[in-house]
This record gives sequence, structure tokens and C-alpha cells, in this order.
Amino acid sequence: MRILTGEGKLSSEFGETSALKYQRKMKLVRTVTKTVKEKDQGTLDQLNDEIQAEAQRASRHVFNIRHKYQAISRLKENLKAEDVLIHIDFSENCNCKYHQEIQSIHFGASQTQVNLHTGVAYTREKTYSFTSFSDCLKHNPAAIWAHLEPILTFLKEKSNVSVLHILSYGPTTQYHNKQNFYLFSTKLFELGFQRGTWNFLEASHGKGAADGIGAAVKQHADRAVNTRSVDITNAEDMIRALKMTNTSVELFEVKEEAVERIEKELPKQLRVVPNTMKIHQVMVKERGEVLSRVLSCFCCRPNICSCYGTSKCSFIDAQVNESLLLPVDTVDESLIGQFCMVLYDGIPYPGKVLDVDESDLHVQVMHRIGRNRYFWHLLPDICWYHSANVITVLSTEPQPVTKRHMKIDEKLFDAIESNVE
Repeated sequence: MRILTGEGKLSSEFGETSALKYQRKMKLVRTVTKTVKEKDQGTLDQLNDEIQAEAQRASRHVFNIRHKYQAISRLKENLKAEDVLIHIDFSENCNCKYHQEIQSIHFGASQTQVNLHTGVAYTREKTYSFTSFSDCLKHNPAAIWAHLEPILTFLKEKSNVSVLHILSYGPTTQYHNKQNFYLFSTKLFELGFQRGTWNFLEASHGKGAADGIGAAVKQHADRAVNTRSVDITNAEDMIRALKMTNTSVELFEVKEEAVERIEKELPKQLRVVPNTMKIHQVMVKERGEVLSRVLSCFCCRPNICSCYGTSKCSFIDAQVNESLLLPVDTVDESLIGQFCMVLYDGIPYPGKVLDVDESDLHVQVMHRIGRNRYFWHLLPDICWYHSANVITVLSTEPQPVTKRHMKIDEKLFDAIESNVE
């Protein structure tokens, strides 16, 4: 990336995007990124290095795609009586419609939306298509399990399955994070399943049968509005309209209260599962414990094999004392002079608050040299941080471990690490 300063000088040599840095007439400095098209120049050696690096990433990407498709195909072909495989995905929110409406309904906030979570369930005997609808537009892990609960209950009643295999794509804000892993390791047993696996598709390759269900459901809803003179204003209306079309898709409604209930059940502090971004399969066989690896494998079913470097993470043993963390609730001058822990690029750094401004803190931070090892740089590293990026206020200053290096309390640092994903 090329960074253009206020004078328009280049600070790096190569890149496809540029960022303009504007100095406003106030304390804060805002950086705005703008994508532009520009010519790039370099030597043949540099071009060759870039091609080799891209080729390695592309080769790994293609291998992961082929391996995933093969593993899932073998699983489908060899499903046992107790197995169920569900392919799930959030569909794009559906705009509600009236059979007759005035022009202003089409614009602004007058047009409400319904959240759709679609999927296909494969058992040895039968295949089920399903969609759950909700007026709550959240797509977080709590919402995911609020949508999954009625579906998994339905499958238990229809097929008496006990082993759950889930297939989805892997956005970090939805399926691919520690909160979803925790819910998977607990809700699974609450719903009567004995074990399960969650398999993530490679990036940009998550389309499948679930997307087709979403398209069909929306098409049926539009047809009901146009031909049966019905109005769809919320999730309940949409389910009622779809039932008029005699669709074969199983329909479920999810109330906002169900999402809020699961959000309250989530611990505020959870251990981070190591190498989360590289994980392509999460396995559960005991409550509160997950096994993970970089590729999916089903070679030893019903047992779990040790292929592809399987690692274990326990949420039960990692419960953190929340009272150790003192998050910033209000920003005022009382914070000036105190030490705090800020988050920068996903890494925690201790620092001293120099000034405050509305919801931002001006902090001089230390540099990191290892786990819980920090030092003051000769050139002061001072930056404005939003209060949301302040993990905790430190009750004591970092303590010296050598003439130059310092650390914070180990128990507090463990709590901070568990709070950072």
C-alpha cells in the first residue's frame, strides 16, 4: 500500500491502493483510504519474487478446495444412521413488500427487512431443506444458534440422529470465531447430540445448496405478494405467505428473545482457540472442549483421528476471573496519568494515558519483545486510541524484570490474552 502524506510524497514503493492522510484543525488525525488505479514499476527479480509468493498461496488455496470437496463427498456417500450433515448459510436479508404501496415506502427506512438463515440437511434416508426467519437482523454466533436450535430439534424428532456435521463458509464475524466454537461445544449436547464436527469451506468457495434455498424462498414470497394480494411486513407474515405456496422447504420463526437469551449465556471472557484463522475443521466429543485442525478428515469415524496436526482447546479450564479487567466505561480527565492496556492490530500493549478527548485516549505505548515483555522505545510511540480499543486500566505500573524490560501481572496478562481474539 502506498501512503501519501499531506505533501503528496510516497512512503512506500509498490502497491495498488493509496491512502491520503488529512490533518484536521483539531487534535485527532484521521486516515482515509482511497483505492486508485496507478502504474507500478519494478525489476524482474522483484516481479519473480511476487509471482513465486502468489503461486505458493494459490497452490495451497487450490489444494484446500479440492481436499474439502473430496472429504465432504465421501462423508455424504457414507453417512450412517446416526449421522446428519447440514450445509448452512445466511441469505441476504429480504426486503418486506406490500401488495400495494405508495412511492415513499420504497425509499429510506420505511422498507423493513427479514433475516434468513438457509440450509440443507442430509441424512442416510432423506434430505430436508429448511429456512429460519427472524425480525432480528443479527448474524453473530448467538443469532446463529438461535436459528439452529429449532432446526436441530426438528431433525432429532424426524431422524433420531446423534452425530452432527456442519458445513459452512468461514466469516470471522459469524461462524469462524471463539464464541461460535464455545456454543458448538455446549449447545450440541443440550440439543441431544453426542458429538459433532464443524467444517469450513475455503475462502470464496462457500456457495452451494443453501444459497439455492434462499433464492427459491424469496422467489416464492414475491410470487405470493404479486398473485395472492398479501402483505409481508415481518417474519411471521413471510412464513404465512410461503405456506400458501405449498413449498417443500421447512419453515421456522426465530424470535429476538431467543437471540438475547443466548447472548446472555455467552461468557464475557473466552479463551482464544490457537490458529483460529487456519482452522478448517472443529470437532467436539466432550462438553466445553474442542479439537481443531487445518484440514477436514473423517477417516476413523466414529472415532476422531489425529491427522493434520489435531490440537485441543478447553473452554472449561480457561474460565477467566472477570474482576481482574477494568474496562473504560467513561472517558474523563481522571484517566490521565494512569496505565492501561490497548489493542493494536490484535496485540495488547501497555501504555500511559497522556490526554483524553471525548471517547478517545492519547496514549504513549511500550514496545513488545515477547510474551508479556515490554520496553520503552527511545522514540516515544504516541497515538490516539478509541476507548473500545482499551482492554483494561492497569491498577499498577508494569514491573521491571531486567534493566530495560518490564511485564505486567501474570494473572492479569492471562485474562487479557483470553479477552483478545
